[in-house]
Amino acid sequence: MKRYIIGIAIALVACKKSDSTTDKKTNGEGNNNTIPENTIVFDAAATAEEKRGKTGFLSSITLEAPHNDLILPLKPYIWRVGRANNENFDLYPRLKSLNVEKQLLIVSDFRNILPTSTIFKQYGYGALTDTLASRAQKKQYTYEWDLFNEPNDSLKKDLNEFMLKYWNPAYHAVKAKFPDAIIHGPSITINNSGDAKADSALIYKFIDAAIAHNTLPDYINWHFQIGYNISDWHGNYAKSIKQYLAQKGKTVKGFVAGETVRPGDERNTSPAVLVDVFAAQEIHNITQIHAAWTSVPVYGVATSTLPVLGGLLADTKGKDTRGAWWTYEFYARTKGKRMICKNGESGNKGLVGLGFRDDTNNKISIMLGVRDPLGAQNNQILRVTNINQLKNLSSNGKVKIKVWYNKQTKDAVTAYGAKNLELIKDYNIEVADNQINIPFNLLKWDALLIEITKPE
Repeated sequence: MKRYIIGIAIALVACKKSDSTTDKKTNGEGNNNTIPENTIVFDAAATAEEKRGKTGFLSSITLEAPHNDLILPLKPYIWRVGRANNENFDLYPRLKSLNVEKQLLIVSDFRNILPTSTIFKQYGYGALTDTLASRAQKKQYTYEWDLFNEPNDSLKKDLNEFMLKYWNPAYHAVKAKFPDAIIHGPSITINNSGDAKADSALIYKFIDAAIAHNTLPDYINWHFQIGYNISDWHGNYAKSIKQYLAQKGKTVKGFVAGETVRPGDERNTSPAVLVDVFAAQEIHNITQIHAAWTSVPVYGVATSTLPVLGGLLADTKGKDTRGAWWTYEFYARTKGKRMICKNGESGNKGLVGLGFRDDTNNKISIMLGVRDPLGAQNNQILRVTNINQLKNLSSNGKVKIKVWYNKQTKDAVTAYGAKNLELIKDYNIEVADNQINIPFNLLKWDALLIEITKPE
């Protein structure tokens, strides 16, 4: 299929809604100018790390669908497999063929499917995990291990019982077969529409228990339900956990959002929210696993039917792309170093933004989305400063811009082919004072995908 690409106290700090906007910032040329509220600024001279691209999906795939041509362009880095079906192990070769670097196996899902459910009932959770580890060892499959999905109730009710009955036996069963295995946990769910402070505090209680039992996971993993300012929230939370671990003399390999963009009507398929998800990965190095499954329809259309690829595809056969698929595709093909946003790490008050400077291909790529849950952002300006940092980008004082409008509408949910990805700007623009300014309007949930290249 050919595609045309046009400490508890510390825990509570993370729950504070982040304000990424300040009144005064320096522009790309170092002048202490005030950035207007309607302007988001990226400085081509100020760059951070090379693009990371560590994103992936929860389940949403079968042995037959979606078609490879709908997955390969998204370059998934990680796939969390489970969701109570017997194809988990059978999927391993297919995901490898799709260049998925990491496969994260959800152990607790096997409590409810035969034959492993019988083993669990008769012999316990350690025996269940040992069975899975033995199977992986026999097949020479290298999984990473998610030991228990969303144990919030167990942690609140009796943390010690959870550790002794579930976590510790599973941890030791995996390590017995795979001494160097990578363990993820505790995979708690944090509901920002509920009691996010209480949910987020569970991580610290679990850490204390895991240290005491010498079963601390390699990656701290959590699930984020709804939630605004995803990048800022994840970044603050990971920082507080890292500080807490340091106080205990411990470190981990990193942090993973095992389920993100879940659930909540348009958030499941919003191009704008996805920009925020990608920003969490690129700015804070928190691996993002797209869940986006819910029983709540979007524009009357179900988003939970497999294999819809986390809500990115429009039908049960995994054929037609939704608008959010194109947000992923654009992000997947961006390259280069992340450009610093001068308003704040993830954008300004109304917009989340992510930009890359690709010196190899002489290109700048930028994604902009309306912050959830804000409404339309009109009369906005995208400013890119220090254009001359890419030596061959401009020609005769101009650069070429292409801007695609990535919609979140009923059409964008039911089916959204290349013909519907609207190219709203395609022209050469003058570089003045070593910068360009692009005006735009953006509706709620929508995103802009922007490429800046040398004029043809």
